[in-house]
Amino acid sequence: LLLAATIIALVLMSVLAGHAGSVEAAPLVVDSTANVSDDNPGDGTCATSGGECTLRAAIEEANALAGDDVITVPAGIYTVQGEIAIHSIVTITGASAASTIIQAAATPGTANHRVFSVSSGGDVSISAVTIRNGNRADNGAGIENFGSLTVSDSTFSDNDSGNTRHGGAIYNATGANLVVLRSTSD
Repeated sequence: LLLAATIIALVLMSVLAGHAGSVEAAPLVVDSTANVSDDNPGDGTCATSGGECTLRAAIEEANALAGDDVITVPAGIYTVQGEIAIHSIVTITGASAASTIIQAAATPGTANHRVFSVSSGGDVSISAVTIRNGNRADNGAGIENFGSLTVSDSTFSDNDSGNTRHGGAIYNATGANLVVLRSTSD
């Protein structure tokens, strides 16, 4: 009996030690349209050195945390300078496609990057946003997907991957999963 209790205690200590230091996030609420990185990814708080939560900082925080993360992006125009890579389980929800704009540049054809990339480990849901003005000479000017991506109630506008490659709005790699619901592209 003593041996069984000792084994159970060791197993519990091992499990708890494996979780020590891991932080799971509360919902991340973007409060700035700036394009600034998170000051300390993985600490459970979306905060730049200025104390604001940007879209880039929220995704960096989500990428660094275990588990599913929810990012709320209010109405506004969010210009990303360099694509934002997502490699975790993330739900990104805007206010509406008409009012939450995530763009690679203010003017079509002037960026030299896509808006988002989803890695093979990513499981991403995006809803109620417009993704626009991505500009790449290769796959996926709006989003390049190598993982699992669901897009709903969104608009893709002026995303250009040139005329020789695939996917202006979304490039979905072989073996990747893509679901698009109630969304449009021009």
